[in-house]
Amino acid sequence: MRKAVLVLSPSKLPESLRLPSAWGYAGDAFGDSLSRGEAPYSPVHSHRFDGDAVMAECALAHLLRCDLVAVYDDHGQHQFIKDMIHHAGQFRRPVEYRQIGQERRRG
Repeated sequence: MRKAVLVLSPSKLPESLRLPSAWGYAGDAFGDSLSRGEAPYSPVHSHRFDGDAVMAECALAHLLRCDLVAVYDDHGQHQFIKDMIHHAGQFRRPVEYRQIGQERRRG
């Protein structure tokens, strides 16, 4: 059975990598998780138009059921990601830090 993985990647990137690059980066993180044989869930992809509150609520619901939290931190971590890492600790979910790297990112 595939691991259920909560994929966290920054939706707010540095000025040089603004939208749509944030969605592209989130897509690359999602794809990386799939390539590892995981069953990823990305709140950035699922709720990008619903607002931060809905995204956080859905991410917390998935956190309760996931096997692993994968934090893609090539571009750092904004407050939402830091909060989710904190909650992962509270719910005893393992956190794995990952980087996509220049060679895997879309241009």
